[in-house]
Amino acid sequence: MDLQIINQTKEENILSLEINNGKKSAFIYQNKKIGYIQVICKNAAHKVWGGMGRCFNNYDEAIEAYKSSDMKAMIRYAKQVSDED
Repeated sequence: MDLQIINQTKEENILSLEINNGKKSAFIYQNKKIGYIQVICKNAAHKVWGGMGRCFNNYDEAIEAYKSSDMKAMIRYAKQVSDED
């Protein structure tokens, strides 16, 4: 599965990723200081309602919450980038 990184910002306590794999697009935000991960799947519902996505305590919880292998792959990538400290 090919992931296209549209935007990646990594600072001291913040990780922000915008990822696309051709079919789906996602925005993943991690704030290590506060301790949460926010995942926004940019699908039709998000475009209509403009929701804030879902928040999780850790990456494993986020991976388990999604059925789509595409979303799981994008979250795994974010976890890998986050662990590269």
